[in-house]
Amino acid sequence: MSYQPAFDGVIASWTTKHLHQNQWRVRIICPTWNDLMQEAHLIFVVCRQRYCDTGRVVCMPHFMALYKTSLIHRVHRLAQKDSRIRSVESSPVDNDEGTDPMDSVGELENMGVLNVLLRQAPREVTLVLSLLAGAPSELLGIILGPKVTEAHLSKKLCKLLGLPPDCDPLAMTRAHFQGGQS
Repeated sequence: MSYQPAFDGVIASWTTKHLHQNQWRVRIICPTWNDLMQEAHLIFVVCRQRYCDTGRVVCMPHFMALYKTSLIHRVHRLAQKDSRIRSVESSPVDNDEGTDPMDSVGELENMGVLNVLLRQAPREVTLVLSLLAGAPSELLGIILGPKVTEAHLSKKLCKLLGLPPDCDPLAMTRAHFQGGQS
């Protein structure tokens, strides 16, 4: 007969202690204690279904080890997501010091602003940048040509990238990096 754990006693006290110690790491993703406890309950239910209901676990120590590992990993993954959110929120894009954050885009020491802009770029902008960065210089010479207008180049890019003909990927790229999403 398989072991059927309940969320009380040793499991509940270990969970409470672990979550109290790590709540600061996930304060944005799980802002309240109840949110964090719900994550723990979810992990508990999944572990019980996966291991106890199938008969793979027959004793408390074995289940507890599996549950601890699962919850520790879940909190760690949530903490990583939380850190990414905090790093984006604290990026210098919203500074009030009167300096333009776009001034730092060309610096090699500070790639943060550029990384955020690239991560937030729409699909069309990403495609244009990938094409321009990865294309051999000969292909760029053919695409750009000596007398290509911006409108004609936009049409060529739409055709090459499989975008709708009414799309203007150059204008979208320019608007994205100048701060106005289009």
